Amino acid sequence: MNQRVKVQAFKPTNPTPERPERQLSVYRTDNCPEDEIWSIADEYVTKLLPNKKPVLARGEFKCKVVLEQDLVVDPDGIPHPRHSNIVNWPEDESLREAKALELSIKAQLHLREETPPYFENF
Repeated sequence: MNQRVKVQAFKPTNPTPERPERQLSVYRTDNCPEDEIWSIADEYVTKLLPNKKPVLARGEFKCKVVLEQDLVVDPDGIPHPRHSNIVNWPEDESLREAKALELSIKAQLHLREETPPYFENF
């Protein structure tokens, strides 16, 4: 079994009229208890997904990993105070892919130990 976060998890959004800049939504989890991290995932990720698919794993890395890729962390605090967007993605697709791959390589995989209560009905 591959114990690495898939590169797809770190690919930024495509520009839209509402969000003209490519961005990757992340949550800052330093000094955040494990149960609070999963609670944020349930409330601010799962509930906002069209398919309501539960978050069963996450990838974590230090902010310096982002900065080493010449990306920028924008701590917008929306919809949660710990929310940020990773921005400053290059227009060139191969460069974006390389940066996303580097984030995935540096990310530490955390699997959810408990099944979310709503998962039984999924």
